[in-house]
Amino acid sequence: HPVFRRRRFFAGNPQQGGESERGEIEWMNPDSSHMTAESWDAAYARTLMFYLNGLAIGEPDDMGNRIVDSDFLVLMNAAPEDIEFTL
Repeated sequence: HPVFRRRRFFAGNPQQGGESERGEIEWMNPDSSHMTAESWDAAYARTLMFYLNGLAIGEPDDMGNRIVDSDFLVLMNAAPEDIEFTL
């Protein structure tokens, strides 16, 4: 999937919770609220949820055509206990 193979890193604004202006990635807390700058600095945070927008891939393919892919929601938990995610 092209949405996972980027030629450049996401350029999110830390003051906006890491979200990019293009809308290519959206970072969320386990309760589905948007991450803030404070969320990234929380020492207890061991979970990540992010949405990759397959319609917001900014770079063209090798032929110069727009790249479109599926959307993906990725949930990660590094905590020793189970964490409930809200979709």
